Amino acid sequence: MTDMFPSAQATPMSNPDFERPTRTHTSTTEPTTQGDGGRAGDYCLTEACGRGGFGTVYRAYHRTTGAPAAVKVLHPHLALSELDVARFAREARVLARLEHANIVRLIEVGKLDQGVPYIVMEWASGVTLERYLDERGPLDATEAFPVLEKLCQALHTAHERGVIHRDLKTENVMVCPARYGLKVKLLDFGLAKLHGSQSTARLTSDRHTFGSLLSISPEQLKKEPLTRVCDIYALGVLMYRMFSGRFPHRGANPLHITFQRLCSPPPKLAEEADIPPAIAEVVDRCLQIDPADRPQTALEVLHQLRGAVRRPETR
Repeated sequence: MTDMFPSAQATPMSNPDFERPTRTHTSTTEPTTQGDGGRAGDYCLTEACGRGGFGTVYRAYHRTTGAPAAVKVLHPHLALSELDVARFAREARVLARLEHANIVRLIEVGKLDQGVPYIVMEWASGVTLERYLDERGPLDATEAFPVLEKLCQALHTAHERGVIHRDLKTENVMVCPARYGLKVKLLDFGLAKLHGSQSTARLTSDRHTFGSLLSISPEQLKKEPLTRVCDIYALGVLMYRMFSGRFPHRGANPLHITFQRLCSPPPKLAEEADIPPAIAEVVDRCLQIDPADRPQTALEVLHQLRGAVRRPETR
């Protein structure tokens, strides 16, 4: 990794579309490991903790304060593509729009000496919701609601600021036990779309299918124009997984799953999980094939969940 990240200082990115992010990090907790993995600006990289289609995420710490951070670096071969660089820059631009306790915070952006761009974000401690569910199994309403409440609020904030996530799934939600319940962070806006932005239309064309097959909405599969309601469908998939331990649609291969997603609603959640009917009905509404039949906002989903949780049968 040292040949990819020399010790030299990185230079600021010059993309004119960037909004100016906050450059200070208030956390003082040091990462567990402080190896010599190279630098990105003032951040010393220690270990790779995630790799995706566009980049690698490294655990890092500030060289002066020791504050932990996550540094996402574009794959070097993609740095040769103007379109891929622009898509990577869009993720930082999206995060710069969002300020919420349950959305990962942008710290700074920059370029390595070789011209490879990077994004520095707050370090979200804990485990992914996917791993949390693998370890604990399906959750009951009491366990699930605090997570869903925070997640709905984060998603609503993103939508109100013109951001459609397009890849909401359990792997992109971090949870961490805290003194007063679980901390929740919504991550990875790499596939997000800025609603109504002409400058990013070519980067997020609805003619291309973005997202994870098990979570994306029917309209994404059909490459139709997208609204924030596609995230409501993904939220329904996530809730179905939380309560039942299973995905709504299951098949022998991707083609089979796609066919089911487009042609039929999934089995009713009440048939798959031992949860109150009122909560199951909220999840089922989120998974309707027609976007018009779903709740139209994350706040509406939250209000319906609150009402369902307060009913006598959930106590």
